[in-house]
Amino acid sequence: MTLLKKSEGASQSKSVAGRVLFVIDTLEVGGAERSIIQLAARLGKERAVVCQLYPGSSLAEGLRLHGIPHVSLDLKGKYSWFAGVRGLRQVLNRYRPAVVHSTLFRADIISRISAFLSGYPLICSLVNDPYSLYRWKSLKITNRVKLAIVLAADLLTSPLAHRYISNSKSVAASNGKWLGIPQSKISVIHRGRDLDKYAPPLATTRARKRKEYGVSNYAFVWVVVCRLIPRKSVDTLLRAVRSAKTKRPECNIKLWILGDGCCGKDLRDLCERLALNEHVTFLGNIDNVIDYLVAADGALSASFYEGLPGALIEAMAVGLPIVASDISMHRELAPDVDIGYFFQIKDSDACAQCMLDVMDNPLRAREFGKSARALAKEKFDISSIVEDYIGVYRSVSRQVR
Repeated sequence: MTLLKKSEGASQSKSVAGRVLFVIDTLEVGGAERSIIQLAARLGKERAVVCQLYPGSSLAEGLRLHGIPHVSLDLKGKYSWFAGVRGLRQVLNRYRPAVVHSTLFRADIISRISAFLSGYPLICSLVNDPYSLYRWKSLKITNRVKLAIVLAADLLTSPLAHRYISNSKSVAASNGKWLGIPQSKISVIHRGRDLDKYAPPLATTRARKRKEYGVSNYAFVWVVVCRLIPRKSVDTLLRAVRSAKTKRPECNIKLWILGDGCCGKDLRDLCERLALNEHVTFLGNIDNVIDYLVAADGALSASFYEGLPGALIEAMAVGLPIVASDISMHRELAPDVDIGYFFQIKDSDACAQCMLDVMDNPLRAREFGKSARALAKEKFDISSIVEDYIGVYRSVSRQVR
């Protein structure tokens, strides 16, 4: 277990008024992790501390750049509940935050117990829909048993949190049902992004980036940014590219896949079997996602279930048309505005047709992109999102203390 020394950011006083302690499983690449880093950076080094429980710090540099105190417990094993509670209580005693904010399952369980034992107000994030019926149906019996155990632990400890923050109405409704959380205890705050950083590029910038990445001006580049795990269904996108090429052999289609994960090798093997190596590029985990977004023409997501997808919010902010699986979390991005097309989960042929429809109608695609950018400015500006979080932090801190 590795804790920061006081010279590395901890306060010399017994209490740090207004400080938020963020607790998360790891700081590996993911939407929840990026959101926490952005939020902590906006709060600043005097009001934020980030504690990761398990090894994996790919995104920690984002905290260091803003001087945000960062604690890593480096817990061994997949769960390590007792060591986690013991270590987190030490962190609580050191920083004495006004409120604790946990994100992801393991962090939630450890934070609920630690905050309860140490007497600190706790907010837990609801960032996806882990107990969706589609997931239950797709699992083998042994994995259903494991998920049932996870649900039991989640359900048993969920009353220990004083408030929940959900990134979407759909996620709030689903988790509220499965965990017995009253909707009055859940605040819905969308994920936010820095819209100055994520902005439509100048034509010269876009052309320079495409040249740098070896992409012809005649190619249509689709981009997907996600962890390569089963629920992201990236195999559907590979089959969609194959279907598009079958339907339209002359189309110059490219797919950039940004991210990595447990399905990486299987997806690369599938790409080779589908003879798509000329059209698909696996880029792995990268820091400069924005550079690829500004060089792309459209964004994809084929997830079975999500929270509110930060990767698509970033694509919207850049002004890209969207093609995504028809799930409530994707629909919630733009319930009343056309920003692209939706297709049935796992239907690669339908996905391919949506992609071709965008490619065949550049004026329509441009309108989708403009609408997406306008909606991002209206709903997902990080500045206003942070104010919403601060309001909840203050409310919970006053209510509990």
